[in-house]
Amino acid sequence: MKPLVSILIPTFNRPEHLLRAVRSAQLQSYPNIEIIVTDNSPLAATNQELHQIIDKRINYFKNNINLGAVSNWRKGLELATGKYCVILSDDDFFLNPFYIEEAVSIAEENNVNLVITNCVLGYPNRCNIGSSNHLGLIKGTTFRTGFWNQYWIPTISNVFNRNVAISLNAFHSNDILYSDIELWLNMMGEGRSLLLPTTIYLLPIP
Repeated sequence: MKPLVSILIPTFNRPEHLLRAVRSAQLQSYPNIEIIVTDNSPLAATNQELHQIIDKRINYFKNNINLGAVSNWRKGLELATGKYCVILSDDDFFLNPFYIEEAVSIAEENNVNLVITNCVLGYPNRCNIGSSNHLGLIKGTTFRTGFWNQYWIPTISNVFNRNVAISLNAFHSNDILYSDIELWLNMMGEGRSLLLPTTIYLLPIP
């Protein structure tokens, strides 16, 4: 049995974009996924739109209050049951239907806790490829040493080991704006490794 992957989609008042994100998750070739939507919206529109899709892999959770962006990521992480997780923002979507399949294969074969890839950044008048500037297996400490000057992390939607993230108290505070970067750098601590494939997989929409 292939390990379960939890696709976490935190959302807030963007039901039309959310549906696109969910459908891109459904189109992933990897067979063993769960899609967890955690909704910070005060209105019912998101729930109504999402219920147009009948798929037992989708799990929808409506927050009683707006938890804030980072705490909403944390809630999805706590609700997840997969060995691996990937956070897909509600206004983003997967371009590559084979991305999760490839990333899990890389993680399992190389025993790494974090897989980072490239992405396509979409703007009104242009687009460009967000690149991590590295290809292959690299020690996390090497990445941390060269972070920003030599390597960078283009997006939050990386495949990562859920248990490791929880052990590092991921997404513990709304006060840390770049909580995703904090987690990736913490996961690159001593004894951990990082793999950066070339897969292009995400299109953020401004």
